[in-house]
Amino acid sequence: MKTILFLLFISIPFIVLSNSFGKINEVVNENGTLMLTVPKGTVIDGILFASYGSPNGTASYYTIGACHAANSIAAVSAFAIGQNSVSIIVNNSLFGDPCPGVVKRLYVTATYSSSSLHLKEDKKGGLWKSFSSGVLTEEGNVKEGKKKGLWKYYDQDGRLIEEVTYRKGELNGLVKTYRKNGQLREEETYKQGKKEGLWKAYYYNGQLIEEGNYSENAKNGRWTFYTKHGDLSYKGAYKNNDKVGDWFLYDVNEKVVSKQNQHNFLNSRNKYLYTDSTYTIDKSHIYFANNETNLVAYSDRENGKSYRIIDFQENEPIYGKGLRRKNKDLSVVNEGWGYVTIKFHKKVKLIMVDFYDDGCGQPFTNILLKNRFKQKVNSYKSISDQTPQNVVFNDPKTLSKMTLFEITHCEGSTNRITIIYE
Repeated sequence: MKTILFLLFISIPFIVLSNSFGKINEVVNENGTLMLTVPKGTVIDGILFASYGSPNGTASYYTIGACHAANSIAAVSAFAIGQNSVSIIVNNSLFGDPCPGVVKRLYVTATYSSSSLHLKEDKKGGLWKSFSSGVLTEEGNVKEGKKKGLWKYYDQDGRLIEEVTYRKGELNGLVKTYRKNGQLREEETYKQGKKEGLWKAYYYNGQLIEEGNYSENAKNGRWTFYTKHGDLSYKGAYKNNDKVGDWFLYDVNEKVVSKQNQHNFLNSRNKYLYTDSTYTIDKSHIYFANNETNLVAYSDRENGKSYRIIDFQENEPIYGKGLRRKNKDLSVVNEGWGYVTIKFHKKVKLIMVDFYDDGCGQPFTNILLKNRFKQKVNSYKSISDQTPQNVVFNDPKTLSKMTLFEITHCEGSTNRITIIYE
């Protein structure tokens, strides 16, 4: 009772729009007009069901019949979402004709909610909250019509997914994104809408994946990568998203096992992903640790024995110079644009992948390590559509079980796979 009295007390100086939500159902015959009108102060925020054809059922329990236009939900949504009231002519011009000669009808179930909840309203602004189907989706402060300070965003289940800092409507300050389990996924800093400053990403177990700095929206300076166990795996420097200088690979004991410099090939692949140009691939600037722990320059004679480097063009392995689809150390058992599966015939000490991820509306590069029974022993999913990216696997327990290595992109590209054998 004390809590209720407290809320009533602080709400006196505020203007509050009702947080109402619900759903409506409508049935319209072919060539009729669909009228969707929701309560004042709310908008249509979703189409749960729509079928133009011969749908069945009663309100809120509609089902698709033998005749159904596949674009029904998309067509209704295009007119209705975000509206308080809308009228739509129901005919073949909008939906197409899913069953010629059959008299059709349209069944619709739509959801609605209050579009926003604006508190402490005045000329300068104040606290703002938005809802979808009664669930809070965002909250923060507005000043002179622009977002300011810390804003929080939530998914449809009410979970916090992002915290963003604004200044005069622009990204300015720390931005945090979270996984569904509430763990921190990424931290990045913005200045006047551009990435500027420290950037960090985290594994599902909370360990740091990588960290580095952005300047003018591009990777610049030293970047460091870690394993899921928190061990150093890879580090080097970027200049305007290009690798520069010496990059070092580390084993599970954090000892250097390889060094790379002169990254023109990889940098060019990232800049001109879809070019048909043939690249001259120079590996003379790649070094590997020998038994005496000295770094020795790449040798074609050792490729496939002590190590294996697979370069890619047009997102497929480049064969020749000792690499065939079936080799003593490995076989390429499946490949195509955007995916490759490698089967190993030798014990592997380390794998590094250089790749590009252009996303598919969201980051989409998946890597799977499987045992001889095709069961997953490790995996990696890209965390961001940034370029270029790297991932290293060097855990002996995982690699000793691995037989198959798979990588799949949606709109990305594999640039190079570096493999070091035991």
